Amino acid sequence: MLFRYCLSLGIIYLSGLLTGQAQVIRYVSTTGTNTNPSSATSWASSTTNLQGAIAASQAGQQVWVKGGLYKPTTTTGPDSKTISFSMKNGVAIYGGFRGDETTLSQRPAINVETGNPSIGAPTGTTLSGEIGDPATIDDNSFHVISNPVGLTQTAVLDGFIITGGNSNGIRNSPNTEGGGMFNDHASPTIRNCLFQNNQAELGGAIYNDGEDGACSPIILNCVFKNNFASNVGGAVYNGNRFSDHTTTFRNCSFINNRADNIAGALMTDASLGTCVVELTNCSFQGNSSTRQGGAMYNYNSDARVYNMQITNCIFWNNGEDDAIFNQDYQSNIPTINYSLFDNSLTGFISGPGNLTTTTSPFASTGSAALTNCSSVAIDAGDPATTSATVGSTDLVGQARFYTPAGSPTGRIDMGAVEFQQYRVGITAQPAASSAVCVGSQVTVSISLTGTASSYQWYKNGQSLGVAQSTSVLSLPSVTTANIGSYSVVAISACNSFTSAVFSLTVSTLPTVSILASNTLLTCTNPSQTLTATSSATALRWSNGETTAVILATQSGSYSVVTTTGAGCTAVSNSISISQDLVIAGFGISSQTVCQGQSVQLQASGCTNGTIRWPDGTNGSTFTTQAGGSTSILTATCTIGSCHTTATGTIVIKGLQPASPVITQLTLDESTCPVRLLGRATGVAFTFTNSTDYVFSNVYRQEGTYDLVGLEVKTPGVYTLSAINTNDCGSSTPVTQSVSVTRKCP
Repeated sequence: MLFRYCLSLGIIYLSGLLTGQAQVIRYVSTTGTNTNPSSATSWASSTTNLQGAIAASQAGQQVWVKGGLYKPTTTTGPDSKTISFSMKNGVAIYGGFRGDETTLSQRPAINVETGNPSIGAPTGTTLSGEIGDPATIDDNSFHVISNPVGLTQTAVLDGFIITGGNSNGIRNSPNTEGGGMFNDHASPTIRNCLFQNNQAELGGAIYNDGEDGACSPIILNCVFKNNFASNVGGAVYNGNRFSDHTTTFRNCSFINNRADNIAGALMTDASLGTCVVELTNCSFQGNSSTRQGGAMYNYNSDARVYNMQITNCIFWNNGEDDAIFNQDYQSNIPTINYSLFDNSLTGFISGPGNLTTTTSPFASTGSAALTNCSSVAIDAGDPATTSATVGSTDLVGQARFYTPAGSPTGRIDMGAVEFQQYRVGITAQPAASSAVCVGSQVTVSISLTGTASSYQWYKNGQSLGVAQSTSVLSLPSVTTANIGSYSVVAISACNSFTSAVFSLTVSTLPTVSILASNTLLTCTNPSQTLTATSSATALRWSNGETTAVILATQSGSYSVVTTTGAGCTAVSNSISISQDLVIAGFGISSQTVCQGQSVQLQASGCTNGTIRWPDGTNGSTFTTQAGGSTSILTATCTIGSCHTTATGTIVIKGLQPASPVITQLTLDESTCPVRLLGRATGVAFTFTNSTDYVFSNVYRQEGTYDLVGLEVKTPGVYTLSAINTNDCGSSTPVTQSVSVTRKCP
C-alpha cells in the first residue's frame, strides 16, 4: 500500500477578491449561447463553457454558475477521463444561482444538507464526472476537479455539488486519487459544497497531494457523503510526506463514507513531515472501513511534527473502538477537546469538555442536525470558540452562535449544525392574583428564556383553546364568568413549562339611577331636586356634590358616579336641566301732558309679580306732576327670582297760558251813547254790567287784537274781562270796571 501525502504551509482565508482590481463577473448557465467565455459578462450573454470562463478570468474576478448539470467534457473515450475542471488563483467560483441575480447576496441561501446546493434542486449547481455511459461508472472522469501545482487559498469554490468522479486509473498514479477533487500541491478554499458519490483508490472525494510541496486547503461548511475508497480514505486523503502541511476542516459533515481497507472518512499521512490538521465543529457519522479507522486513520512514520486538533466535534457509529486508529508513533495521536462520541471510541488524547453518549445525537442517519433538545451536544462546545475560529454560520447556513432572547448562554454546540431551539424557562411569572370589576380588560403575560413554539392558557385546568394561545392572556371585557385560576403552558421543541397560577376575582358593578322633581328652572321654581338611588353609598355628582339629594340651580347635564368598597364604579343616567327665567311682556304706558299737570302711568305684564316705581312705591299705576321737560321713568317687575325693568315717557307738550293784563279802560261820556274803550293782552274779552249781563256788541276797535270797545246808554258799572287760552287750557280771567253816569236817550 502506497501512502501519498501533502505539505501544509498555513491557513489563510481569503474572499477571492484582490484589492485594487475592478470587479468582473463571468456568467455560466446550461442554456447559454455565448461561445466566447471571455465576453460572458452578464446572464444574458452567459456561456455553457465553465472551464473557459474560469480560464478567461483574472485574479480578483468571479464566475457565477446557474443551477444545472455541468461536466468537464462532452467527449467520451479513454482520454476524456483525464479532462477535469480546474480552479485558478484569485478567481472565486460561485454556484447555486437562479440566473437573475445582480449581487451575490441575492443568491438563494446555501444549505448543503437539505437545500442548496442539492441534486435536483432548481438552483443546485452540479459538477459531475458522469461523462460516459450512465449505466456504469468505469468511464467516469478520474477527477471532477483537478487543481494544479501552486494553487493558493485565493482560489475559491463555493456552492457546488461534486459528484460522479471515479479515480480508477493505473495504480500508483494520480488517476487513482481524489475522484471528486485532486489537489496537486494545491491549497484551494472550498466552501458550501457537497461531495457525494465519488470514488477512488485513495481519497474517494478529495486527495490532497503535498509530497515534497505545499498543500494546505481550507474546507468550510462542506458535506462528504456516500463517497468510497477502494483502498484508503473514503472521503479525504491528506498526504504530506517530507513536507509541511496544514488542512483545515470547519463545520463539515462526514456521513456514510467507506473504505475497503482503512480510513472510512479521513486519512492523514504525516511521514517525515510537519502535519497540522484542524477539525472544528465537524460531525462523523456512519463512516466505515473493512479494517481500522472507520472515522479516521492517522499514519506518522517519524514525523517531525504531528498536530491534529479536534474541537467541538461529534463521532458516532463509525465502527468499534478503532474508529480512530493511529499507526506507529505516539506523537500522531490526536487531541480531542469539547467533543461528543460513543463510549467505545479510543485512540485519542482526551482534553477538557469531552462527553460520551449511548444514543445517537443526530436527527437521522443522513443528517448532521442534532436530534432534539435533549442532546448533550447542545451548548457543550468550547466556550472559547468564536466566529473568528469557526465562522459565523454553521453547515446549513444558520447562526453558528444561537442565542435566543433571554437565554443564559451563547455557547456553541458540538457538531457541524447548531441547534436552533432552546429550552424554555420562565423568567417572569404572572402576578399571583388580581381583583377587577366587571367590564375591565385583563392582560397577563410571561417572560421566557428561549423561544416557545406554542402557548396554551388554561382556566381551572381546562384549555381556553386557540383564543388564548399566545404568551399573553387577554380578556378584553371580563364578567363574573371569568373568575378562576389561570396558568399557561409554554412549549418548545425541547420542553414545556407551566407557569405559576394567576387567580382572577371579578366584582359586579353597582347600580345607580337619578330622578328630578322637574327638569325646568323657572322664575317661580329656580331650583329642582335631584335624587340618586344606588346600591353603593359612595356617590359623586357631576357638579362635585356627594349627597344622595341635591338641588340643581344651574342648567346643564347632571349624572352621578357610584363606587363600591371593591372599587367598582358605575355611572347613572343623565338628566338635562333647562331654564326659562325671562319675564316677557312687562311694559309702562307713556303720556303727553302740559307742564304741571298731574300724570298717571300704567304698568302691565307683571302678573303675580311686584312692580316697584322710582319713588319706592309699588303698584300697577304711578301718579306724578309733570315737570317742565320730557322725562323717562323706570319701573322694576319682580316675579319669584326673576327681575326685569321697563320705562315710560312723560312728554311735555306745552305750558299753561299766562294771565292777561288790562292796560287801558276809558269811557267817553261826551257823546251818546257813551263809548267804553279797553286795551288788554289776551285772546278773549267780555264786558258785563252790574247784573253780570254779558254784552254781545263788543267790538274790536280799529281791527286791532288787543283794543275793544262798547257803547252804552245806561249809566252803571261796566266790567272788562280778559282771558288767555292754548292747548293746555285757559288762564284765570282778569277784570277792570268803570262807572258810566250819563244816560242817553
